[in-house]
Amino acid sequence: MAEKETISWKPGNIPYSSRYKDIYYSQEGGLEETSHTFLKPNQLKTRFQNDTQTTIVELGFGTGLNFLSTWKHWKEERAPGHRLNYFSVEKHPLQKEDIRKSLGVWPELSEITQRFLKHYRCYPEGFHPLILENGDLRLVLMIGEVRSCLKSFRGFADVWFLDGFAPRCNQEMWSEEVLQWVAYHSKMGTTFSTYTAVSKIRHDLEAAGFEVTKRKGFTPKRHMLTGTWKGAVLNRKFREPWFSLSGGTVAPRKAIIIGAGIAGISTARSLARRGWQIDLIDRHPEPAADASANPASMAMPIFAVQPIPLSNFSWTAYLFFIAEHQRLKEEGAENIGSLDGLIKIPKNEANWKRLQESIQNYPSSSEWVCNLEFDEVRNLAEQTESPVGLHFPEGGCLNMGNLCRSILELESSRSIYCRFETSVIGISRKENSWCVYDINEKRIAEAPVLILANAAGALEVKETSWFPLRKVRGQLSFVMGSKNSIHVPVAYDGYLTPLNDGDYVLGSTFDWNDLNLSYRKQEQDLMLKRARAVLPELDLKAMDPPQGWVGIRAASPDKLPMIGPVPDVEAFCSNYKDLHHGTPGREYPKAVHHPGLYCMLGLGSKGLTYSPLGAEILASQICSEPMPVESALVNALNPARILIRRLKRRI
Repeated sequence: MAEKETISWKPGNIPYSSRYKDIYYSQEGGLEETSHTFLKPNQLKTRFQNDTQTTIVELGFGTGLNFLSTWKHWKEERAPGHRLNYFSVEKHPLQKEDIRKSLGVWPELSEITQRFLKHYRCYPEGFHPLILENGDLRLVLMIGEVRSCLKSFRGFADVWFLDGFAPRCNQEMWSEEVLQWVAYHSKMGTTFSTYTAVSKIRHDLEAAGFEVTKRKGFTPKRHMLTGTWKGAVLNRKFREPWFSLSGGTVAPRKAIIIGAGIAGISTARSLARRGWQIDLIDRHPEPAADASANPASMAMPIFAVQPIPLSNFSWTAYLFFIAEHQRLKEEGAENIGSLDGLIKIPKNEANWKRLQESIQNYPSSSEWVCNLEFDEVRNLAEQTESPVGLHFPEGGCLNMGNLCRSILELESSRSIYCRFETSVIGISRKENSWCVYDINEKRIAEAPVLILANAAGALEVKETSWFPLRKVRGQLSFVMGSKNSIHVPVAYDGYLTPLNDGDYVLGSTFDWNDLNLSYRKQEQDLMLKRARAVLPELDLKAMDPPQGWVGIRAASPDKLPMIGPVPDVEAFCSNYKDLHHGTPGREYPKAVHHPGLYCMLGLGSKGLTYSPLGAEILASQICSEPMPVESALVNALNPARILIRRLKRRI
């Protein structure tokens, strides 16, 4: 877990780290120091005006001063449409109020400081993307030990801000290994700057392939270092080449998305905000007609006793979803519901013990999740007799259908063209474009990129017919009970969420390979039985006649979504056919994919929580941007994982 930083204050509200025995910025003028040390030497004005996007990676986020200064400079100087990706490593994140106090001495930063602090959290260990300026600015906070963060970073920097505490105070940040990782993630033309001029640091940067220049430092420092990576020979062999990605320059920036549920609409939003033109196609007369029509979809992360890719992705996606919900509300989304909290009631003492073991691996701050005792549980759910529970202050249930419609309405000014009541019967690749056809073999749309976000419908497409997607039936019931007794959704081995006074939504079933869309009273009765066991005094009753909702989801065997380029099965089976031998000595080629074909599938019952981050990951791949999450998570979501497991096991 990331350890939060506690700071003290020097005269003039200068923050000081007792841990590293150093100040966060110059007492002579932190804003001027940032401009002199980082903005000007890396020629950011020229980059912002001449390039389509810039990626800055910073070692040492600290108070966020460099980021906010860069943000202000970017807003003033950028050409229309320029995108800024800003990645920053921080092992000991500061509390929000400490950042507010640190930056309060600069009135010229006050407006963007307030906007930033609306979204900033003292995040747990891991990568956490924040989307700002309508998607044109992306900040990714990489919380953790610097070597681990750089090892997990997937992408290349255009600019490095090397701004850890002084080498004598923080040797870990300036180790030879760290600077080798800096070089590993550089390319021809990548520049760096740093306030330090220590001879060993200069030597290590030169050894890593940088041409280094000593120049005048910011008062009172005599010198600082700047430089450019000149392409020294580095071992950039991808350890698992089957997980290499296939993004690249695409012209025109146009994509077809099949499926107008939460996955497809979220992906359309992420790409449209990057300037893409989207054809969004769905066979139904309106968006969110299948599983995405869920009127009460629950947002809550998954726990595991030992951290696994599923729980790690679930937590990262959940935290990103909270921020995305806040952005949507700020943009004017209506009738989507609110995240006012959720409580998790254990089934029994053994289940509570497992939850307590699991929670040690995840953010334990009350900002995200905390233990409740009897009186606190009763305060949120008056009718429960549970002695304990977990509280997720920003969990909850949303109307996913209304959410989908709100997103399309908010993005109506962008180039998202919806084609409803349009069934795609076939697809084909012609030259550099994908074509999709209707039942009469008439071409519906054509684009260089095609994204399948149509759940189990992807099994009808030749290129993805081998995907091990399993159809899962889910049923919700509308029931009546005591008024004003449940103030937030309650999760147990089902869940109950309040609608209006005395009306509740009861969920949810999870029936594998069951395609029956008829409402079942026996399943309603089973869910009522479970709810009454947890909330015995609520007096829950079924409506007469029974009312509810039924939908079919699609899930993968490991319950992780399938997000990324679609592998070419024939090429994979040929190139990696001997993986079952263990680790052969020969080198393997990079993965071969169907050009321009991507998917976002297998979200199961977690489409609400997973889709915003999944869309950001997929859009980053398509646009060849650095990944907003750790490389291990990108690999865990890659559809190629299914083929590789089969090849390793000779299935």
